[in-house]
Amino acid sequence: MTDEELMVEYQIGDESAFQEIYSRHVKSLTAYITSQYFYILREDIEDVIQQVFMDFHTQRDRFPKRMKVKPWLRAIARNKVISHLRFESAKCRNKVGIMSSDACQAPNDPGVEAIYRETMCQFDGWLKTKPENWQTMLEPGTAKEVAEKTGVSITSIRHFTREGLAKIKELCA
Repeated sequence: MTDEELMVEYQIGDESAFQEIYSRHVKSLTAYITSQYFYILREDIEDVIQQVFMDFHTQRDRFPKRMKVKPWLRAIARNKVISHLRFESAKCRNKVGIMSSDACQAPNDPGVEAIYRETMCQFDGWLKTKPENWQTMLEPGTAKEVAEKTGVSITSIRHFTREGLAKIKELCA
């Protein structure tokens, strides 16, 4: 059966059709999220995948008849990744009291500014324990642009980004 035939079966109540769709797509969705959204932390990918399939389930009756299942799942995944990143960003900004969208500037409140500066100092201290070329990877731009500027591989930049984001998340927890 095709994915689309399974979807029709699922829409009329066949739970085994959902299991088959899940089995066919969970690994490719994980790979898609990992490759397209390299800055999402590995430990968060599982949560995002769960949210994707929860939405898939709740929206199954709204599945467009002429659409393929795989692109629909990817669209849901893209939206869930964006929602997840917004949530994590807001959580971190709220922790240090930053209400503006520019988390790079210290806030005006002296108490909040002290927390912000302490967090940034801890991150800077962590960064100094890393190889010198890690600091050059803080250039603004996409992974490809930074790779071209610094001569560091895209894989290394993605690794650095994931590890750095994990450290920031730890500091903001």
